[in-house]
Amino acid sequence: MTGKRKDSKLGAATGVDAATGAEGNVAGGVDPKLNALGYEEAVAQLEALVASMEEGEIGLEESLASYRRGEELVRHLKSLLDRAEVTVRQLSLAEAEQSSMPPSGPGSPA
Repeated sequence: MTGKRKDSKLGAATGVDAATGAEGNVAGGVDPKLNALGYEEAVAQLEALVASMEEGEIGLEESLASYRRGEELVRHLKSLLDRAEVTVRQLSLAEAEQSSMPPSGPGSPA
């Protein structure tokens, strides 16, 4: 597999332009498509970045762009996990509150 083909695959999987090494960011900010990524897709992109960097077949500029994109993906993944943790805690609290409430309805002590 040639470096050029690998670069184009990397770009498609990560948002890094294989020709320029530039990230798919708007005005130097976070890629607006990043927030639309689900957990599994973000993990897959991060794994693709790591694999391409470990193979060492990409240039310095693209490696730096890939590293930046990887940092963005890690922050996004952490945010998704933090939100999931909050949701689980809220559900656990709601379940605990519901199970600690005395039953109400016919036949229940008033």
